[in-house]
Amino acid sequence: MKRKGPPFPYFGMRRVFATVVLMLLCVCIVWLSVMMPRFSSTSKKSDQFDDIIIAAAKRHSLDPMLIKAVIWQESRFDPAARGDQGEIGLMQVRRPAVLDWAANINCDEPCVGIVFNPLVNIEIGSWYLANAKSYWDRYAHKDELALSTYNAGLKPAQKWVPFKTEDNVLERITYPGTRRYVASIMSKYSEYKKEQESR
Repeated sequence: MKRKGPPFPYFGMRRVFATVVLMLLCVCIVWLSVMMPRFSSTSKKSDQFDDIIIAAAKRHSLDPMLIKAVIWQESRFDPAARGDQGEIGLMQVRRPAVLDWAANINCDEPCVGIVFNPLVNIEIGSWYLANAKSYWDRYAHKDELALSTYNAGLKPAQKWVPFKTEDNVLERITYPGTRRYVASIMSKYSEYKKEQESR
């Protein structure tokens, strides 16, 4: 007698099961890449992402100590940090920056879980910061203008441009929160550079 139905009735279920297992495995990999540095006891919290920071700094022609100071200000080195305005990860990147970065490298928008990954998060944040710094390249205080752009956006930062390229920027920032943000990062940046020089 001829058998009716598919020869392997459980093939469909096996495929679904394999897909679920693969998805769970991907989630676990992302979770481990984010969470494991938090449990590392071999280095200080502020040093655990140094290799990623240095590599990103080289790619984007930035001082790694500046990137590190931004991370300190934005998340205190917590890769799972979330902001009130949708900012995520170490460098507290937002979706518009993620979309710009993805368009720049001609790829699809990464999912939120991937953006939390320190490697991806630092890459996007550093790329955005480098673009901002390049925009203000002719100014003596381009770091402060780049940080203003990173925090408040380009349009507000354009209002704080000094009349002379060598003039101070900080005193021209009219958003108190942004002024404190920039001052705090620049202070930490100086501290990190001194630590680096003393090693």
